[in-house]
Amino acid sequence: MTSAPLNASEHLKLLFFALICTLFSWVGLYVGGFIPVLLLIYGYVMMRFSGDFDHISVTVKYAKIYIKALLFLAISIAVVLFVLALIAGTQFYSKSLQDLVYSIFYIDYVRWDLVLAPILVAAALYGILIAIERLYLAPLTKHIDWVLANGAFSRTLKKKNEPRPDEQKELNIIQREALKQFSVADELAKWAKLRDDGVISEADFVEAKSKLNEWTIKTRGSRKVGGSSVATPANSV
Repeated sequence: MTSAPLNASEHLKLLFFALICTLFSWVGLYVGGFIPVLLLIYGYVMMRFSGDFDHISVTVKYAKIYIKALLFLAISIAVVLFVLALIAGTQFYSKSLQDLVYSIFYIDYVRWDLVLAPILVAAALYGILIAIERLYLAPLTKHIDWVLANGAFSRTLKKKNEPRPDEQKELNIIQREALKQFSVADELAKWAKLRDDGVISEADFVEAKSKLNEWTIKTRGSRKVGGSSVATPANSV
């Protein structure tokens, strides 16, 4: 199941989550609502770039910590406003206590709709925490292998073991070097056959082999073996 593509329902969940994040960034602009959204975007981009799902897990973790901090702040404000409204608007408290509240907060009357506002904000933040878990993290985790290889919205399977551009470049270099080595060995075999057939002398063969070794060193250079520079000779025949 982890290697299967996301279905239409899960794609809709991700799109709905993106819409929620957009609204949260706009509404919560002054309290840093865009910060967890940027974290989630960063985690997904780094996951696609590096092929490591831990980027999503870590950014989700810190985004949730940030939102929980805002949630705690909203609840604290709601509690404080509730207590102030209770003290300023009822007769159950002494006049001296009401005067003390007024002297500290300059409040002698608190509207109850102001108390309701941070409660609604807290409820919205809690809903965003649930959305991160169920609309974003759950679909990606369920199809983790597919997401790592192809992305969340792709329906086409990429070729397996398809090399990255840097890997392809290294592969081409190796293939060219192998072709050069094969050419030298093939040329040496031809000279060896001429020697064995009596067409050329042993001295002619040794001279040809020496020239091929010099050509190999010039074209391939030297390679490091055990920390020292060692020339790569042609295959002996």
